[in-house]
Amino acid sequence: MNEESYLHTTVPVVNKRVHRLGLAVNYGIDGKGIELALEKGLNYVFWSKFRKGDQFPVIKDALRADREGMVLHGGVPLGFTKGSVRRRLLMV
Repeated sequence: MNEESYLHTTVPVVNKRVHRLGLAVNYGIDGKGIELALEKGLNYVFWSKFRKGDQFPVIKDALRADREGMVLHGGVPLGFTKGSVRRRLLMV
């Protein structure tokens, strides 16, 4: 396996090449951190409703600059904490 195939993979659903390391913005990274990650080559971002802070303008600018090169995955996190389990049970 060469370095290129180790660092990148293809997301079959959208047929896009992405860095194997993705970034979830819901665990406290700020806009500056996201900007740095994108500059270093990350192009797979998980965006959830639990985000906080100044991330949105950075993501928006990145999508505007290279929409075809980015994958923005929206949804809810899959981690189960006491609070998230309680919220999910109340929805049922």
